[in-house]
Amino acid sequence: MKTRILIASPVRQKPPILEAFLHSVSDLHTDGIEPSYHFIDDNVADASTALLDHFRHTHDRCQITRAHDSDEYVCDDTSHYWSDALVQKVAHFKDDLLADAQRQGHDFLFLVDSDLVLPAQLLQHLASLGKDVVSEVFWTSWQPGQPTLPQVWLRDRYALFPQRRDETLTDEEKRQRTWTFLKQLRRPGLSPVGGLGACTLVSRNAIHKGVNFSAIDNVSMVGEDRHFCIRARVLGVELWADTRFPPFHVYRDADLARLPLYRARFAANFIEHPKLTLSMIVHNEADRWLQQALRAHRAFVDEAVIIDDASTDDTVDVVQRELEGIPLRIIRNPSARFSNEIELRKQQWEECVAGNADWLLVLDADEVLEARASTIIPELIRQTDYALFGFELYDFWSASHYREDAWWNAHRSPRPFLTRFNPDFRYVWTETPQHCGRMPTNVADLNSAAIDLRVKHFGWSEPAERARKYARYQALDPGARFGIREQYESILDPNPTLVPWLE
Repeated sequence: MKTRILIASPVRQKPPILEAFLHSVSDLHTDGIEPSYHFIDDNVADASTALLDHFRHTHDRCQITRAHDSDEYVCDDTSHYWSDALVQKVAHFKDDLLADAQRQGHDFLFLVDSDLVLPAQLLQHLASLGKDVVSEVFWTSWQPGQPTLPQVWLRDRYALFPQRRDETLTDEEKRQRTWTFLKQLRRPGLSPVGGLGACTLVSRNAIHKGVNFSAIDNVSMVGEDRHFCIRARVLGVELWADTRFPPFHVYRDADLARLPLYRARFAANFIEHPKLTLSMIVHNEADRWLQQALRAHRAFVDEAVIIDDASTDDTVDVVQRELEGIPLRIIRNPSARFSNEIELRKQQWEECVAGNADWLLVLDADEVLEARASTIIPELIRQTDYALFGFELYDFWSASHYREDAWWNAHRSPRPFLTRFNPDFRYVWTETPQHCGRMPTNVADLNSAAIDLRVKHFGWSEPAERARKYARYQALDPGARFGIREQYESILDPNPTLVPWLE
């Protein structure tokens, strides 16, 4: 017997965002599931109402309830603005959907906000977990320039750290516990939480017990999801957060441009066992960041091809020790070639593709991918829709802060790090002795996607390193023919703008 799930949402949405949402709902995998749909049409845009009508005509068991009114709900590039009247209206809508699911005898109600784009695997996965209430975690920068945070929490209005009622915590302890919780949510898995919403599967059992969104009049916290969660816990219903298939939150209009990039993560077309080759150039890295980089990446690479550019320290020993057990090829240059970087980069590329690489992860010895790369990258290399992925490169100016100003903002534009090798593609390089790029220039012509995966670049993080690099650029590019003179000079800026790194 199939699991009966009612997919439902109150909808007041801009047409382009609603179109992306409905497209993802249509693409949900439903093997073993009998889906039904119920959307409450609260739109003010006729085009959005038309999109819902089209969905109803193209899907079985779809109900649209009209609920137009004249109240104002403002969404702009800064935030979304909720009045108490709007919150109460949405709470009423959601309670109507709970009642509909119970009346029709559905096994689950999947309540999902209409500004989310869902991975196709999500519904089957949530239903398989066997939880009465479970939300799939997604991440949002609630204010421009702020770090992304989840829509689940542990206590009170939005506390992201555990704390006993008899416990007093310092600000530092709160920060450390918050960091631990957020780090936990970045890993695939299931966690108990105290608050959730927006993308939630609710079981028939929980609905029968009486969970609902109506306001609790002796609780001052705003938000129908908070009242739902408080009531659920009082009724003995556990709340869970899953992190295996995070939706994409189109919180601002500009987020739509990133949709094709997000979809690459969960593309439907996969190959089972592609080979991932770590490609790296090293030169006297033994006492720098090489060990950290290799330890961070060895868990998900299948082999490594390392160009040792005439190191005079124990760099090769570090490579062999840290990559023990992984197929490894080290090419040792008798004399350093970095003064003509293009020749060194070509050598790096050619040695990798000579080994029949499927995918190349091209990193420098002072670059470390954040921890969640170990789960994201294996998914990227299995899909077949994209051949190039760009990540965000952060230039660290200390162990804990990265630089962000007019000359140091590489993280704002994704840079190519991961590509599928195509023997039929004619690769072309930028033929300059410095700043030629880590990959051929025309990889940009490949079908590409930007992924919100961050690279920590530690090569600038110590004053002595900055002074050494400044001197090197002065020697190798004194006329700033291949770089930007102002950026070169800014290397030694005594008061750069630094931003703390948040995992």
